[in-house]
Amino acid sequence: MNMKSQTMTESRYNMWRAIFAMAHADNVISPEEEKFMRETLGKFEFSDSQRQQLQEDMKIKSEPGEHFDNISVRKDRSDFFEYARLIVWCDGDFDEQEQKIMARLKQHHLQKLDPDEMIKEIRQTFDDKEQAEIKEKMREMYFNLQKDVQETGGMMGAVVRRMWEEKKTD
Repeated sequence: MNMKSQTMTESRYNMWRAIFAMAHADNVISPEEEKFMRETLGKFEFSDSQRQQLQEDMKIKSEPGEHFDNISVRKDRSDFFEYARLIVWCDGDFDEQEQKIMARLKQHHLQKLDPDEMIKEIRQTFDDKEQAEIKEKMREMYFNLQKDVQETGGMMGAVVRRMWEEKKTD
């Protein structure tokens, strides 16, 4: 499928703005990051104004979270993490600032999910080590919530149990 034939939605465009902003997270645009951004501009059908803004975004640092908040389609949010990993690793260094931004955006992303989508999103967004950490944190939250709030604890427990059950059958 030709990527240029697809219409660039506002959500998808904001995903790309957030990714370009991630390239600036370590305050250095490497040649590899610049190449990634130039190739992106060549692969996808952006409007003239979108292309002009993305070219500006290549030069001027902005906050990834500002753009991430404007990503309205769930798939675009999930794809953000895939592309963001590519751009932060293309210079061979995933620095501390980039890690903090990614962690913050992942947390923000999960807060907007409904419980039925949570497991699917966790599997698409996080690697195995991160999934194990999430399960442990959710398990902790589940036990703490059981003491006080049955409703929330019950929902959290169901998600945790489902994650473990699904992982066993994978």
